[in-house]
Amino acid sequence: MADRAIQYLCQSKFLQFDSLLILNGKSHSNEMTIEQLLSHRTGLSDIFTDGQEEFFVILMQNPEQQYSPQKIVELYYNLQLNHYPHFQPGNGWYYSDMNFVLLGSIIESLDQKSLAQSIRDRILDPLEMEITYFEFYEEKRGKS
Repeated sequence: MADRAIQYLCQSKFLQFDSLLILNGKSHSNEMTIEQLLSHRTGLSDIFTDGQEEFFVILMQNPEQQYSPQKIVELYYNLQLNHYPHFQPGNGWYYSDMNFVLLGSIIESLDQKSLAQSIRDRILDPLEMEITYFEFYEEKRGKS
């Protein structure tokens, strides 16, 4: 049985999970699985393509703004992309960066640390990738 994403995401302080994916006036958020997040089969809209015009207007107003997962989710809701999914979870394929935002939140929930620290602890340090770093979330490493 596939793990429902809800068991990890409903605890988020900034994610209004029940309203993440509204199709024809009905929430389908609790149908999303981790497997669907990994394979882009959730139906979630993409903030960068589906909200492209509005996103770039906002981006150009403050080009130095860093977008944390919380800010990306806030923007997703502000652009009302949660009301414009592409399909019900499991019924198609559509690339959405929101899947990665949610997967990062799940990793943080499971590890009880930041995604950047989890990537460092699980991948970068064991592979001795000393000059690789998680841009915007870690200090630059290695030579310029």
